[in-house]
Parts: sequence; structure tokens; C-alpha cells
Amino acid sequence: MPPQKILISGAGIAGSVTAYFLGRAGFSVTVLERNPALRTAGQGIDMEGPAIPIIQKMGVEELINEKTTKEKGVAFVDESNISFATFDVGDKGTDIGKNGSGRVWLSLADKKHTGFTSAIEIMRGDLCNIFYTAANAFPNVKFIFNTSITSVQRTSSSITITTSAGKQETYDILIAADGFRSKTRQLILETNDSEAFIQSQNCWVAYFSIPRKPQDFPRSRGYNAVGGRFIMIRPKDDQVSSGYLVVSKDEPSLRKVQRKSMAEQKAALAELFADAGWEATRVIAGMKDTEDFYLQDVAKIQLGGRGWSKGRCAMVGDAAYCSFTGTGTTLAILGGYMLAGEILQSPDQPEVAFKAYEDKLAGYVKKAQSAPTGGPQLFVPQTRLGVWMIRTLFWLVYWSGITRWVGGFKMPKFDLPEYPFDRRSE
Repeated sequence: MPPQKILISGAGIAGSVTAYFLGRAGFSVTVLERNPALRTAGQGIDMEGPAIPIIQKMGVEELINEKTTKEKGVAFVDESNISFATFDVGDKGTDIGKNGSGRVWLSLADKKHTGFTSAIEIMRGDLCNIFYTAANAFPNVKFIFNTSITSVQRTSSSITITTSAGKQETYDILIAADGFRSKTRQLILETNDSEAFIQSQNCWVAYFSIPRKPQDFPRSRGYNAVGGRFIMIRPKDDQVSSGYLVVSKDEPSLRKVQRKSMAEQKAALAELFADAGWEATRVIAGMKDTEDFYLQDVAKIQLGGRGWSKGRCAMVGDAAYCSFTGTGTTLAILGGYMLAGEILQSPDQPEVAFKAYEDKLAGYVKKAQSAPTGGPQLFVPQTRLGVWMIRTLFWLVYWSGITRWVGGFKMPKFDLPEYPFDRRSE
């Protein structure tokens, strides 16, 4: 009998997209999320390449357009807030217009990524909510919050899990979609090492909201400070902007508070950026007053020979192939679609489905994860000379107009398979 009950750990982007397509195909899907509600903190994110047709298949294109930040581009500035390099969306002919309601409208079918800003910039929390709402609309998809998996027992025909509430439940398939520090991945791969497979890039990023000021729109502004520090302020909505603090080294004071309280993390960052200059004082003050705060060390996940699955258990998104190159959201969306599609193709043989999922996607993931050694450190240098050099580089790129001809980073091409999701649920 084909597997009917599927458990997903994690209600983020990868988990919700996977739940959507499995629910659309008629499977009985349960999603466990350890947080009491959807996590709304996080950065502005973008989507490229194969994520676009998947979004269209989900019917959420207009919802995403309504929630985009309308960021026009990014300006790099000096200590006096003087811009020396500006890179706008549409520098290479992106069509930006208005729909019938007068709102800015960016057709996802025609997106072109030029420069440093994608034409689709949306806050992580908004995108998570859109995908969650789409998946939750299916009567056969159930989300349970404030609950996580504490143990996994498996046989050749089923998976039995114990939840943090002490309940035991049996499923046909278990999918880990709970982020790059996935606890479910540890249970699946039977390791007690919480840092296993995490390849730190010796870089830290904090995301949070601050009160908006007129200069925060329509472009993001980025500022390099000596000591491997970078500050960015990005448009978010009419009331608040997004603040980013980046430290491009394995900073001991941040490592010390990594598992500590939000207040302790904020205090460590405030001390590190106290003398950074530009609008650091304003950003620090806004950070101290917000509850919308998240600190993470930048890393990637490569499971190597272990693969992305074991028996009736599989991993998707950051839990399997976290990327720090700005491709993580696209990989999460693509991975959820592909995993659900291959389960649909081989519902009674999950190991066959998981192998096909990895075989078809692994090469693409490898390309998307690729970056020069020391990538964060190249763009956020430590010394005064390094800061001068990166500013000079941005200035030369801007004034040469090269982005108008070659554009910015583009996701590798991927031939997206078609899966009969609706046929099975009829």
C-alpha cells in the first residue's frame, strides 16, 4: 500500500513548499514546528531561476508581488553617507510597471537579476506566511506548533516518532526541513554532534527591524567599516526598515553568546559596532528596542557521502544543503517541489523517490553553493586598505557600467520536471 502519512519537521520555506505539493497530491501531511508560531524574523530574501515557475504553479505570484519591499537597488556609501556606487534593479532592462490597482507590479515570468538586488525582494516572514497559508488551505495538511521530534524509531515499513509533548505517532515518511542546525537531521543520521556537517564561513549576520527614516527608501544602503564590519539598512515597509550587522571573522564574543539570550547577543553586537561610524549609533539603538532580532553564523551544509536521506527519512532545504551564496531560498523552494514530486512518482518506494530527488538535484545544488574561498572576507575586509580597495572596486564597477551588460549573479539553468500533483488527488 502506498505511503499515505507524511511527517515534515519545520514550517519554514522548504517545509511549507513540500507540504503544499504533497497536500495537493492528496497525501496526509503533518507539519511540526518547534516555535509557538511562524518565525517572522529574518532578512530580506530573493528568488531566482527555477523558483519562479514553482511559485506560479502554487498560484501565489500576486500575493508575493503585493509583499515585495519595492527596493529599487543598493547604494554603497562612505562615513558621510555619500554614495559612491549605486546598482539598481532594471539597469539591464527589467520591466517595472504598475498593475490596474496602481501598485508596482513585477511580472515573475520576466524577472532579470542585475547588479546586487533581485527584482523579487521580500521579507522572509512574509514569504513563509504566504507558503504556510497556501499549504494549510488543504484539508489533508495539518500544522502543529510548539512541538518538535525527540526520538525516531524506524522499520522497513514505517517511522515512529516521539514528540516533545510525549506522544508517539507512526508515519510512512519523515522529512527534515528544520534548518541548517536541524535536530531532526541529527536523529535521522544518528549523530549526537550538533555541529556535524556545518561548514562555518567565519562570518556572522544579525537581522532586525529599526524605525524607518526618509533616507531608507527606495534603495538599500551598505557601509563597510574597518575591522571586518558591514552595516546595511534596507527598505521593509512604511513604518520600519531592516537593519543588518555583519562581522566577517570568527568573532569570539559572538561565539560566546551564540546560545545565550537575545539581550546578551545584542549587547555583544553593540560593543563591536560602537565605533563603526556612519549610522551605527542609530542602528544599534533600533536593535536594542526590537524583538524582531535574529543572529546567525554564516555556514553551508554538505552531507557528502551520507546523502540527503536514510531509509524512509529525507532532508530538504537548509537541513540538507544550506547555502550562503544568496541561493538558499531558491534551493529550498526547488527542493520542496522536487522532493514532493519524486515521492508522488514512487509513493510505495520512498528510497527510490529519495534517490531520484538527490540524483536530479545534487549537481545543481553544488553549482549554487559554489563561491570563492573567503567570500565574506573579500567583501567585508578587515583593514583600512582593504576597505579602500573594496570601495574602489565597487566604484569602478559602477562607473564602468559593466552590470548593464553582464548583469549580476544568475542561478544556474535547471530543467524543471513536471509532476502530476493534481491527477493523484482526483
